[in-house]
Amino acid sequence: MEFLEFLAGKGDKKDWLLDDLSYRFSKLVRIGCVIYNGTYEDRLYRLESSSKRVTAMKFMDKGFNDRVYCRELDCSDADGEYKKVILTHLHRDKKSDKIRNKEIKIIEKVGSYEFDCEH
Repeated sequence: MEFLEFLAGKGDKKDWLLDDLSYRFSKLVRIGCVIYNGTYEDRLYRLESSSKRVTAMKFMDKGFNDRVYCRELDCSDADGEYKKVILTHLHRDKKSDKIRNKEIKIIEKVGSYEFDCEH
């Protein structure tokens, strides 16, 4: 629920309603297209740690600099190979363009998560 509220702008708008769709939702669709194409685009979706396959969805809008940290998995099944992206951590209001200690700890934590390709 927290992620849906984030996409709809809860906390950013005084008269927030769950039915609100915000700029972030359309950005999520654009990020989904980048992921689907198997690429990265620095201003939308980028690799934060290549060794652990930790990525960040970037939601920079209206003075906010929010991130959703994800873990990527390369998977395969009878139909072929595919990439699975697991959203793991919502980081609100990142304060700098640089990766600070706070973000490093988040990236390391996300990188330590174990997932498999089942389901």
